[in-house]
Amino acid sequence: MQKLFLIRHGESAGTAPGKTDFDRKLTAKGMAEISALGLKISTLLDSEFVIVSSSAIRTQQTAKLLSENLSVDIHFLQQLYNGTAEDYKEVIGEFTRAKTLVLIGHNPAISELTFQLSGTHINFHPGTCVIFTMAENENKNLIDSKIERIINPSSLMEELFSSMINSKVALFFSSMNVGVMDKLP
Repeated sequence: MQKLFLIRHGESAGTAPGKTDFDRKLTAKGMAEISALGLKISTLLDSEFVIVSSSAIRTQQTAKLLSENLSVDIHFLQQLYNGTAEDYKEVIGEFTRAKTLVLIGHNPAISELTFQLSGTHINFHPGTCVIFTMAENENKNLIDSKIERIINPSSLMEELFSSMINSKVALFFSSMNVGVMDKLP
């Protein structure tokens, strides 16, 4: 495995009456942020990647939104729901043949795993993605992992909003008649 994308599910609603934590769904904000993240990471993924996700509803929704424009199978795994960092490592070990692995999970396991791989504490807000460059030893143990990039929802939304504004301004000026500019002194 060369790259590992660790993603915490998008912002989710509280537990609805008669439902469990497992059944929690993404909020509208969570869906928007994950859709934006999907657009961003689709430009960063190579052609050989696998998505694994917790089987909880909010992580299933996250995985489906991330992969909306991608042709990929998603593996939903019960052991990632309420799993530990060790459980997450075990799952990663099962997919070492993948060039890139996208793992969608929950806190605290995803934060703990990030710390174990990098020695860095990351504030994993919902929708955060940490991209690792990976190396393995002969025992397929993850070693020499290095954080390549951190994408958090607020900076991503700001980036997209700024891009949208710049596009609108450029469109406005390009739609102006060149003849107007010729009349200026």
